[in-house]
Amino acid sequence: MGKRCNADDEDLSPEQKIEREKERRMANNARERLRVRDINEAFKELGRMRNLNPKAACLKRREEEKGSSDGGAALSLAGAHHAMGDASNPMGQ
Repeated sequence: MGKRCNADDEDLSPEQKIEREKERRMANNARERLRVRDINEAFKELGRMRNLNPKAACLKRREEEKGSSDGGAALSLAGAHHAMGDASNPMGQ
């Protein structure tokens, strides 16, 4: 397909090439904006889920820090996931 596009571009005037490139960039930018918006929404949802029960999360974190100092970071991430429970995940995962 790349070779065909280059052959098509050779038949275009410089103005048409500029217009085609502009349209390609605009489409790419629109896709990137959607991707960034989806990522930002996922972070917002993660923040809401994290704040559902901040006291329980804080107690869980303290408990994990006291229990193990060698793998604390990995345990706190796993603990935060389990502390949320199944009901808070709308995707069921």
